[in-house]
Amino acid sequence: MKILTVLQKSLGVRLFAGRLVALAVIPIAATCGGADSARLIDDAALANESEMQDWLGYGRTYSEQRFSPLAQINSSNVSDLA
Repeated sequence: MKILTVLQKSLGVRLFAGRLVALAVIPIAATCGGADSARLIDDAALANESEMQDWLGYGRTYSEQRFSPLAQINSSNVSDLA
């Protein structure tokens, strides 16, 4: 009976320690995420979205054009990529 009580206490201490470690690690992990600096998108940026080199969103522009006007890769040099 005493051995069982000691094992139960040991298991309880380990569970408590594990929970305590988890509670300490979660806030630290939450603050370590990659925080990119946000860029202000105003009316001027939206009006000139076709001239921008950077993709403003998933579809490159807010009108979702998805066409890249960049010319570094073309039909004559695409075979050199691989």
